[in-house]
Amino acid sequence: MRPGELVTREARWALRAGSLLWLLLPAWPLWAFLAERPHLVPALWALGWWAAFAACWGRFVWNMFSDRALIMVPWVVTGMAAATLALFPVLGHNWAYASFPLLVSLLVTLPPGWFLAGVAGVVVLELTALTAFGLVFAEFWWVPVLIAAEATAVRALTRMGHALYELETARAEVARLAVDNERLRFARDLHDILGHTLTSITIRSQPPSGASSPSGWPSAILPGPPPR
Repeated sequence: MRPGELVTREARWALRAGSLLWLLLPAWPLWAFLAERPHLVPALWALGWWAAFAACWGRFVWNMFSDRALIMVPWVVTGMAAATLALFPVLGHNWAYASFPLLVSLLVTLPPGWFLAGVAGVVVLELTALTAFGLVFAEFWWVPVLIAAEATAVRALTRMGHALYELETARAEVARLAVDNERLRFARDLHDILGHTLTSITIRSQPPSGASSPSGWPSAILPGPPPR
């Protein structure tokens, strides 16, 4: 059984569509930036990198709800990190607030040993960016707390999903073994019945006791049917 077999095709598309709605959060600083009517070059820079960020998120969402195991796609991780850094200068501190929820969600594709390092990297990135924009820690103290809370929830949900998948896989394996065992029992019973039937036919086809045999010997001295 593959992971995608636990969810119907329609459900996978619904989950993908719901996850894509998270792009509305990082779209807010982009919309605010474009509403100020910036110059053409900064506007194109923001649109291009935001499109790259959205494309990486879409690829991550597609892989998450596909029929394959959730694995790390290097260009997705690299692309989202590069887009995040490139958009800080033009979108400002609003981008720092809006980007970290998606970055933390992306960390589930990292190997288990890298997850905590990834969370620490996101915290350092956000604190550095917000400090560079002139904010004091009292204004964004809740950001590392929220990142830690989201990372804990994401990790717990991922482990729960893996546990449910393993449970469903084990149930499917038990059901398959039960069917195989039933088929084996049926084949064994059929073999016994067929063997008993052939034995009965062979015994009944023996000539009666005392009758002459085709070889001319009295049947009395020939081996007779086995006693019943």
